[in-house]
Amino acid sequence: MSRKPRTIALITSALGCHSRAFCEGAADYIRNHCGWSVRLILRGDIRSAATLRAYDGVIVREIRKREYEILESCGKPVVEAAVKGTGSPRFASVDCDEKALAELAARHFLSRGFTSFAFCGYRGVAFSDMREKHFTAAVRAAGLAVRCFPEEEGRFAEKLIEEAEPDEESFVRWALGLPKGTGVFCANDVLAHQLLAVCMANRIRVPHDLSILGADDDFLLCNINNPSLSSISLNANGIGAGAARLLARILDGGVKGDIGRAHEEVPPGRLRVRNSTEVYRMGPAWLSDALVYIDRNAAKVSASDVYRFVKRSHTAVDAAFSEVVGTTVQKRILSVRMEEAKRLLEDETISIAYIAETLGFPSAQYFSSTFKLHFNATPAAYRRAHVRG
Repeated sequence: MSRKPRTIALITSALGCHSRAFCEGAADYIRNHCGWSVRLILRGDIRSAATLRAYDGVIVREIRKREYEILESCGKPVVEAAVKGTGSPRFASVDCDEKALAELAARHFLSRGFTSFAFCGYRGVAFSDMREKHFTAAVRAAGLAVRCFPEEEGRFAEKLIEEAEPDEESFVRWALGLPKGTGVFCANDVLAHQLLAVCMANRIRVPHDLSILGADDDFLLCNINNPSLSSISLNANGIGAGAARLLARILDGGVKGDIGRAHEEVPPGRLRVRNSTEVYRMGPAWLSDALVYIDRNAAKVSASDVYRFVKRSHTAVDAAFSEVVGTTVQKRILSVRMEEAKRLLEDETISIAYIAETLGFPSAQYFSSTFKLHFNATPAAYRRAHVRG
């Protein structure tokens, strides 16, 4: 006799972009790997523990104290999207890898030649404190220091994080006190948006005086202003898939003992470079312009185009690239193309032939051979190794 398919409750707040991506990731994993039945429930519709007892397990994101009490008494295994140690001790949890996210932010600035760094966060809030800790450690490992906000006198109003506002006087004073050329990593896009507003009001040029990087990759907050904000995706889709994967392990008996100890971390998504960090702190100003030009146009430019863009001789440009960047102009163009190729290959819906055409290669075969020379793996092999099922 066949076993009745399991039924899972997928609970979230109102379906904003991140909640939707989380739910889509969980639902896709369940559909492709589990064969369960899923019901989507908005958190406001949870009335009592009895309404959840018909389910075999629960996946949840963004709930409040009332829902915690109901879920803790429902008697079903629960997997929550939460920073380790911040949710219920009875729930398993899945979160973005905060260390990997902060290190990605540090590498972004370091690779662009930054030597002055700052972090802007919510002191005492778990995810922010973790990002501050790991960002500071990554920068210090390079022999550099980080200026942090809030400082001792800095504080935030007692509101929800998405509505929190820093003490305006101390926030402005801190921003004005940062040296020109500082790269600022903000705990989320809300703070990055608020810092950008301070800069615009006080004639601090972004990215020339300060460069600002957020986290969440919230499309509205990142694109509503000019300059647009660079940001790192938290990979909400991957976190949703990770929650479903962990629940499957629990239901199949793969997690022994207290499930509240079970925690998985999911790699962050892409760092999307926009105007707010589109600058390099190395060599003369025209070299930064050349590097930004290559980043924007690598699929369709040659070394000759770069020489014309900066209005300098190939001898002068080649010498600067060799001395400061450590490579040639043409190799830099190819390197940018290859990094973009890796990003595109991680999306299974994009064909290799399309990637080759998008990146300016004359054929898929030529692209594949170039990629293999660069990374010692064919595009197809790279895709198999980096797309997680």
